[in-house]
Amino acid sequence: MIGELTPAEVARKCHAIAGQLQGLGDKVTMREAVVIRVYSQLLFEPQGSLFDKVMERAEGKVPLPVDVSMTWREELQRLGYDPEKLQSETVRQFESIVAAYSSAGIGSADGGGVDGSEA
Repeated sequence: MIGELTPAEVARKCHAIAGQLQGLGDKVTMREAVVIRVYSQLLFEPQGSLFDKVMERAEGKVPLPVDVSMTWREELQRLGYDPEKLQSETVRQFESIVAAYSSAGIGSADGGGVDGSEA
């Protein structure tokens, strides 16, 4: 990693890169040089993550179908449930849990947490 090199080592490395870049000449742009380098990396030293990134860049990300055309109520109805009944039952169960915790002195209004500790 470059962060582990000394300044002299970094300077030598930069000179080597500068020489390689000069060797490319003026016939290709940096963008083309990078693309050629990435493709050669894929051909001779393949990495799945690099392949994924190149394909997403070239072909676009694979679309993930998401259907948000229904509300949660409509989805429950589609599945054969009564949303109002389920909501009422959920609220009732929650209120009974809160009452049980309150009667046990857990989660009181003084800032105590559910486990009895301070929040």
